[in-house]
Amino acid sequence: MRRALCLLFLALFSLTFWSSPVGAAGQPTSTRHTVNWATRDTAVYVVSTINLCHTRRGNLVSALLQRHGVTHYDVYADSDTDGLYFILLKKDDGTVLGGFVYQMGWSRPQGLFGITDRISSIQHASSNLKQIFKSDDKVLIGSFNSTLPI
Repeated sequence: MRRALCLLFLALFSLTFWSSPVGAAGQPTSTRHTVNWATRDTAVYVVSTINLCHTRRGNLVSALLQRHGVTHYDVYADSDTDGLYFILLKKDDGTVLGGFVYQMGWSRPQGLFGITDRISSIQHASSNLKQIFKSDDKVLIGSFNSTLPI
């Protein structure tokens, strides 16, 4: 059922948008590219995987993140590893509160750093994945105000 909902969101809310490549240090480069619909659909799917995470009490992790001030979700594709994505959780002022890592095929994302490390019900990323996040180039493929991009 959840997969069907994700696919519905992907079909209904695919729009072309601009993205910018990001270097390993996380700074945007000046080159801009139009992202195709398949990439946009992937970003929508990846951010929606956060909705599969629940607290030990059964509450949605996305609701917990909102209570802690998360208002923005940026999805980055790893430039070196196909199917590997990073989701940065941001406040209105741009402060990064934490991050997730998601590999296509996983049942749900894993906590990468920050607030996601403090949620005991979320599996934590391996040190290898944390190193990949720090060292690999990434490309911004989507920015959302919700884990249900509408």
